[in-house]
Amino acid sequence: MLGLNVYSFVFQTGAQVVYSKYAGTEVEFNDSKHLILKEDDVIGILETDDAKDMKPLNDRVLIKVFIN
Repeated sequence: MLGLNVYSFVFQTGAQVVYSKYAGTEVEFNDSKHLILKEDDVIGILETDDAKDMKPLNDRVLIKVFIN
C-alpha cells in the first residue's frame, strides 16, 4: 500500500518472474538495489526452476525455437 492507494497484482510477493530485457527502473533504497516494473513488463511467472514450466501472462505464449 502506498498512501491511500491499494494495488493488486497477478503474482504474489516473492514470486520469480520473467520480464522484458530493458524493462523497469533500477533504484536503490535502504542500501538495497531494486527494480521497479510495470505489471505489463512481466512476461510470465516461474513456478519452478525450469523455464518450460513458466506460466505466461496476458496474451503471451511460450514457444520453443528449434535451430537445426
